[in-house]
Amino acid sequence: MSPNNISKSYLFKLSIPIFFSNLAIPLVGIVDTGLMGHLGSEKYLAAVSIAASVITMIFWSFGFLRMGTVGLVSQAFGNKNYNDIVLIVSRYLIIALSAALFIILLKEPILYIINKSFQASNETKELIGEYISTRIYSAPAELIIYVLVGLYLGMQKTTISSFLITFFCFGNIIFSSIFVLYLDLGVFGVALGTLASAYIVA
Repeated sequence: MSPNNISKSYLFKLSIPIFFSNLAIPLVGIVDTGLMGHLGSEKYLAAVSIAASVITMIFWSFGFLRMGTVGLVSQAFGNKNYNDIVLIVSRYLIIALSAALFIILLKEPILYIINKSFQASNETKELIGEYISTRIYSAPAELIIYVLVGLYLGMQKTTISSFLITFFCFGNIIFSSIFVLYLDLGVFGVALGTLASAYIVA
C-alpha cells in the first residue's frame, strides 16, 4: 500500500469518531422524543420535541469546545508538549464549566423565549418547563464531554472518544427507557435519563 493510501485510510479512521460525535447530542433529543410517542398524548411529544430541539441548539453552539481542543491538543501532541496538553485541557474545562453555569442561569429567559415563540397549550408549556428545568443541569457534564472527546481525538485515541460518545448515547437510551417505560416518570424521566448518562460519562 502506498504512503498516500495509508494517509487517506488513517485520516478516514480519525474522521469517523468526529462524525459520530456530531450526532451524539441530536441523537439524544431523537431518543427522548421517540419515547414520548409511547405515552398516548400529543402534548408529551410536542413538549419534548420543542424542548429537546432548543437544548440541542444551545449545546451545539458550544461545539467549538470540542473542535478547539482537537486542534490545539493535536498540535501539542505532535510536538510532544504534554504540559501544554494539560494546560489546554484545563483551560477548555474552565470555559466549559463557565459556559454551563451561564446556560443554567439563563434557564428562566430560555423558558420565556420558548413560551413566547411557540403557540402551545398551557399543559404543553408546563411539560416544556419540566424538561428544560431538568435537562439544563446536564450542561456541565455534556460540555465536559465535548472537551474530553476533543482531547482524545487530538491525541489520536479514537477508540476512547468513540466509547465516550457511544456510552453517552446508549446510557441515555437505557436510563430514559427505564424511567419512562418502567417507572412512569414521563417528561421528567427522559430528561433525567440524559442527565444521568451525561454525568456518568463525564
